[in-house]
Amino acid sequence: MSQHPLSERGAMTLSEFARQANGPSLESTRLELGLSLVVELVDGCDQAGVMTMTRQGPQTTTATSDLVYRSDRLQYELEEGPALDSFRLLSTVMSGAIGRDRRWPRWGPAVAGRYGVGSVLSVVLSGRGAPFGVLNLYGVRGDAFNDSEILVAESLAGLLAVVLAEGRDIDNLERAVASRTAIGQAEGILMERHKLSAEEAFDVLRRASQSRNVKLVTVAEELITTGQLNARPTRQQLRGL
Repeated sequence: MSQHPLSERGAMTLSEFARQANGPSLESTRLELGLSLVVELVDGCDQAGVMTMTRQGPQTTTATSDLVYRSDRLQYELEEGPALDSFRLLSTVMSGAIGRDRRWPRWGPAVAGRYGVGSVLSVVLSGRGAPFGVLNLYGVRGDAFNDSEILVAESLAGLLAVVLAEGRDIDNLERAVASRTAIGQAEGILMERHKLSAEEAFDVLRRASQSRNVKLVTVAEELITTGQLNARPTRQQLRGL
């Protein structure tokens, strides 16, 4: 039985990536590590990037070169290209001759002529059953990606998606813990200063948050930093909450 193409290449590289990507690092760092791995392990891939969908539309979050940013940006401007098709169709999109590919009559010739790109491979990134972006691989030569390389790219995209999803969970958890810590400290200040119960102190913060239309954690952090709320409440106001 033949091995999966990915298992034949860089097992230690994959292990090192998993170790570093799951550590305490920014999402941009995890993406940079993942893209470096993609370029190293996928034959024919010269540059790579990640496109994510936001409320404002598609954007290139991280890339290995300016070529990727420019090529991707042209997709968004022209509203055509492999990354957009891949996300819309929820499938892998590949072309080995983008200058002549009729699917992208404007984007293909422009990218091939301006940047010398011959091949492109776009793979969907999904987390918890929902797509959130596309991994884009660019190759200088034509027909750069065969079936084996596509399989490797899809495997790496799956790994990258898992790491990003887990990393976002870690980031969200760390932010939640930090917010809860700040709110707890602010409650403590109010309890000590005005002899309030924990519930009364939280109500003071909540009312300040609502009246100013800012997040509760922002009010808490300001109190910790400056020692003041938006307006210093009177004893009667505190007890009347």
